[in-house]
Amino acid sequence: MRKEWNAVEILRHSRHDWLNKIQLIKGNMALGRYDRVNEIIEEIILESKNEAKLSNLKAPNLASFLMLFNWEDRTLSLEIEVIGDEQDLSLYDDEITSWCRNFLNYVNQAVKPVAENHLILSIQLDEGEVRFIFDFNGIIEDKQEILNFLESELISPTIKILDYEVHNDEMIVTVQILTASEKR
Repeated sequence: MRKEWNAVEILRHSRHDWLNKIQLIKGNMALGRYDRVNEIIEEIILESKNEAKLSNLKAPNLASFLMLFNWEDRTLSLEIEVIGDEQDLSLYDDEITSWCRNFLNYVNQAVKPVAENHLILSIQLDEGEVRFIFDFNGIIEDKQEILNFLESELISPTIKILDYEVHNDEMIVTVQILTASEKR
């Protein structure tokens, strides 16, 4: 079930996240761990840059789904990186969002709930080519659940699964967004 977020809830969660980051910086400063403070600040800068790049893809449904993902009750955490020059994905927003939501729901159900499950989504943008690379580390209890989704997924006119490997403790899935010129 999907939660609908209103502006107040989004601002409350965002403020909570920022306060946690500031407290982490403050705590490390009090302990004299200035190298760690610099690492935390660099992580915040990188995360903010990636969220800005994601927001600039003109795919608001995808951006909001991915940026709110960790705020919902999940058995895995999601990290997002956007590599390459910005592109306009507005024509593909609904289909990409739907596919990502379905796939991440399958992964969320297939992993061990109390394990440290981490998924990095790299969105690679290169001269009109768009690839999503899902790189998971953690504990997968039901590999078949994920494999069934990947193997039985209906052929999409926009999304092509290029490659995947699913193991008990890691997974990598690469999909490509087919633009109008690539569908021909």
